[in-house]
Amino acid sequence: MICSLKCSILGLIGFWIGCFSIQQVQSATLYVSPSGDGTDGLTWETSFREVGLALLSSSTEDEIWMASGTYTENLQVVRPITILGGFAGNENPAEREERNPEVNPTIIDGNRLGPVVTVRGSTTLDGVTVQNGLANDGSGINALHSDLTLRRVKVMENGESGNRGGGVYIDQGNLVVDECVLSSNSANGNGGGLFARGSTVRLVATIFQENISRSWGSGAFIIESMADISNSKFLANGAKFVSRFGGALSVDSSHMTIVDSVLDGN
Repeated sequence: MICSLKCSILGLIGFWIGCFSIQQVQSATLYVSPSGDGTDGLTWETSFREVGLALLSSSTEDEIWMASGTYTENLQVVRPITILGGFAGNENPAEREERNPEVNPTIIDGNRLGPVVTVRGSTTLDGVTVQNGLANDGSGINALHSDLTLRRVKVMENGESGNRGGGVYIDQGNLVVDECVLSSNSANGNGGGLFARGSTVRLVATIFQENISRSWGSGAFIIESMADISNSKFLANGAKFVSRFGGALSVDSSHMTIVDSVLDGN
């Protein structure tokens, strides 16, 4: 009887473990293309025509693949997700790394109706252009309490009358910017290209060019943060208006290291 009871308990444990394992959900790939039929986003042929629809259909850790084109949208990202641009629109899963954002430009245009991308969580943007946003904070990208990674992203022509972070605004988060270009963004307040507060910031091989602010830090304004900058360039920031302090960078109550980088014409 004892043996039988032990065997039954072990059997139940095994059953529950098996059920748990079966219920684990793998991440999916959702497709977005101007030529998709909008059915379900599970293939290029049935791809969504709007990134926002893909986000609504997504689950945690999914990837969204974007074919070349201009998508006029204001995106809300509320769960861990990866958004990849630069696809021609016919790649198979094995060709993920063959996408080319320069050959297949993938543009998200905010139409000056708020931040182009609002992030509340862990998000990666890779191979897209973020442009034409307008908001009080973060006209291009607004991230709060988030882990945000930008790779091969162009953030350009955002702001004009917004207050802080014309290109990118991050507050109480972690930011990695790798091989990106932040250009021609503007803010009436601090941080024409980038505003970071209470955050960990890592800038690698990134160009800040011709960003403007009417206050502190036309290229970037960093406050109460930890920042590492390497192999990056700050060029001609603040050229159109005279910033009060820091054409390239303004740093307040922060720890910063700058290695192998160029600050010129600011």
